[in-house]
Amino acid sequence: MWLATAAVSSAGAPATSAVPVARVRVTVEVAPAVDGLAAEELRARVAAALRRATPPVEVDAAAEDRLRLRVALEPRSATDLRGFWLPFSGTYAIGLVGLALERPVLVAGATAPAPAIVWRQDRVIATPWRAAAAEVHRAIAAMLDAFLGARAGP
Repeated sequence: MWLATAAVSSAGAPATSAVPVARVRVTVEVAPAVDGLAAEELRARVAAALRRATPPVEVDAAAEDRLRLRVALEPRSATDLRGFWLPFSGTYAIGLVGLALERPVLVAGATAPAPAIVWRQDRVIATPWRAAAAEVHRAIAAMLDAFLGARAGP
């Protein structure tokens, strides 16, 4: 997890420095659909959390910076996961939830800015399907906390 500009320290390791984030547009992708996880509802939750932050982050559809939330869960039967059938086996949600801050950057030789990820965090979800929405909400809350903590800098 990092919120940084592209830089390298004298030791050759990546150097991180806080990037100010005052305005973002929020986009949400949920594919395939999961009961209890509507993209617009998730977008509203993320926007509300950003507005409650100290200092608050303005959510603006015209902002250049984009905070992108992706939920990609697939239903998998216990038989598929285990490799053999057992009675009363259930279905599990397997996949990733990711939160990334994208910012336009100029690349040498390009005529227009390209989006670059300057902060990203992913969470693996592996839970019974009936608990998928609750687990995704917990993951989003944890990633938002990490994002808001990282943007404040060291």
